[in-house]
Formats: sequence, structure tokens, C-alpha cells
Amino acid sequence: MYRYRPLPLTALAVSVLPGTAAAQGPTARISMADASSRALVAVPGVVVAQELEREHGRSMYSFEIRVSGSPADEITEVNIDAGDGHVVAIEHEHVRRSGSRG
Repeated sequence: MYRYRPLPLTALAVSVLPGTAAAQGPTARISMADASSRALVAVPGVVVAQELEREHGRSMYSFEIRVSGSPADEITEVNIDAGDGHVVAIEHEHVRRSGSRG
């Protein structure tokens, strides 16, 4: 009779991840929550959008922040390095009425 033995999590990860899209996508050593906190320290306001992306060969969190008291068409984008958590860039953008930025 076959006896069920669960695989250790590491064995499962090794057998599933190589060659999958997840293994080739962006990776992060800090959490989204930690990165968001760091972005809000750099630019106080309200996060209206966030994502983990790969730019220029490294993983970065991107946060769009609406700063209190700023015009409704202004967004500040803060990029946080997903590996070590440092602020990579801060850019001020204007949102056009059609929703695109410029």
C-alpha cells in the first residue's frame, strides 16, 4: 500500500519554479508594505497606485502618491529598490484629463 509523505517545501519549490514565468519575473527582498512605508517617508501623502516591476535589469516598487494640498492633476511617483529598499527616483507628474501622464 502506498504511504503518503508530504514533500518538504523546498523540494516543492525547486520542482515547480525553474522555467516558470514566476522564476523569470521581478523578485523582491523587501515587502510591498515596507517599500510603501519608505516611499511615504520620502513623499508624504496617499498611495493611489503601486506595483512591482523590472526596470533596467533590477526589481523596483513603483508608487504613485497624491500629496495632500497639491493640485488634483499632480502625482508623485516614487521608485524603491526591491532588493535593498533605497529610494531610486522621485518624479513629479501631471495627470491629463484623459488619464495619461505627461
